[in-house]
Amino acid sequence: KHGITYKTRGSGATALLYRIDDLENQGGSGLNWIFRVNGQLGDRSFATTPIESGDRILWKFDEYR
Repeated sequence: KHGITYKTRGSGATALLYRIDDLENQGGSGLNWIFRVNGQLGDRSFATTPIESGDRILWKFDEYR
C-alpha cells in the first residue's frame, strides 16, 4: 500500500483532520496537525478553505501559534 493515511472527524465547517499516518493530535497544549495555504495559517476548517490551482498546502505537526 502506498500513500499517506489520514483520519478526520466531522464534515464541512466542522471537519477536523486529527491524524496523518501514525501521528495523532495531542490536544490543546500539545502538538497538532496545522495547515497553511501559501504560507497563511488556515482560519477555518480545511474542508471549507478555498484552494486554487497552484496553491501550496503545508500540513505541519506543531504547536498552534
